[in-house]
Amino acid sequence: MGKITRQQRDTYLLDGGSRCPFCSSREMVSEIVQYDRLGGVIHCEVQCMKCKHEWIDVFTLTGVLDEDARE
Repeated sequence: MGKITRQQRDTYLLDGGSRCPFCSSREMVSEIVQYDRLGGVIHCEVQCMKCKHEWIDVFTLTGVLDEDARE
């Protein structure tokens, strides 16, 4: 995995994780590698297809919708 700076991380999070924090490419692939149901946390390995850097995205449970996609 590449060493990510604080500025790169902050920019990546503000952009909603839609661009590589290293080269700004949108060509990324990801895979869920860990799901902690009790903690409500999902870890996803992400790789940029352009620069080949890898990192882990961390997702947390922030809400719930009913089956009709309503809160």
